[in-house]
Amino acid sequence: APPSRQHLLGTDPLGRDVLSQLMSGTASAFILGILAALVTVIIATTVGAVAAYYSGAVDTFFMRLADLIIMLPTISLLIVLTALFELNFFQLALVLGVLGGFGGATIILKSQALSIKVKPYIEAARVAGGGPFHLIFVHIVPNLLPLSLLYMMFTVTGAIFSEAVLSFFGILNIRMSWGIMIHTANTGGYLLGGTKYWWLIIPAGGSITLLCSAFYLVGRALDEVVNPRLRRRWAG
Repeated sequence: APPSRQHLLGTDPLGRDVLSQLMSGTASAFILGILAALVTVIIATTVGAVAAYYSGAVDTFFMRLADLIIMLPTISLLIVLTALFELNFFQLALVLGVLGGFGGATIILKSQALSIKVKPYIEAARVAGGGPFHLIFVHIVPNLLPLSLLYMMFTVTGAIFSEAVLSFFGILNIRMSWGIMIHTANTGGYLLGGTKYWWLIIPAGGSITLLCSAFYLVGRALDEVVNPRLRRRWAG
């Protein structure tokens, strides 16, 4: 049914209220993105700091692992995983977080940790008797957190988009999401109906775009705060 006073965004092919589904999917997408981003930041920050501090074989192992994950097509890998295992909401967030944590974010944070490692206060802490654990988690990791927060914002957009794609294919064990809303419209034969059935497509698709754009813009704003070169450019 089209939008009406009883159903402000109409109903889907199964007679369910689209607005209610949209509101339920908002919470799911937001929690999924934040959870996946937190896992990514924790792993990437820790691994980047450890690889930069120890160098040698430890650094080589984690960097080659990051190269391998970067080379893998993420969506294709997730499709294979969902075919082998029935992923639910939290398992998908964990998988996305692990892939992001051991991927490109690790390389960026390790390069930043290398510049922190040679700071005078690190050498002073080492001379004062600080062990590896103290140096890594008291001095290096806290100085990586601003950059980690920046990559957390960018990870959220990737997680939301990945969930929407997998839900559109109908291969996730999730009750409701924006991707499932588009999947329902597609299975009912309404996806190619143009603007005639707009309430089945535009609310969910627009929500995915707007939420991803919002987190991306927040990430860009944080980039200007974290990156001193951007601060000088905007100040000039």
